[in-house]
Amino acid sequence: MLKNMPSAKVLQTFECSARLGSFTLAARELFLTQSAISRQIKGLEETLGFEVFIRDNNRLTLTEEGQVFQQVVSKALSEVSSAVER
Repeated sequence: MLKNMPSAKVLQTFECSARLGSFTLAARELFLTQSAISRQIKGLEETLGFEVFIRDNNRLTLTEEGQVFQQVVSKALSEVSSAVER
């Protein structure tokens, strides 16, 4: 079951990119390069079997599948963060 599970780092990268709508801004927030962000998202899409973003010039838009995945990932990361704080 866990062999296809994306790492927490990749999920955080996805969440940040989705929230900010930019690989460049996500890279700044996560102290990574834009290229590293892009590679992680491409790997995530390969793992999931669908695209999570529509890439249009310098703009990112979530696909329908990406929107659903973003809601789940954001909720899960928020719950983990709350548990750590408790």
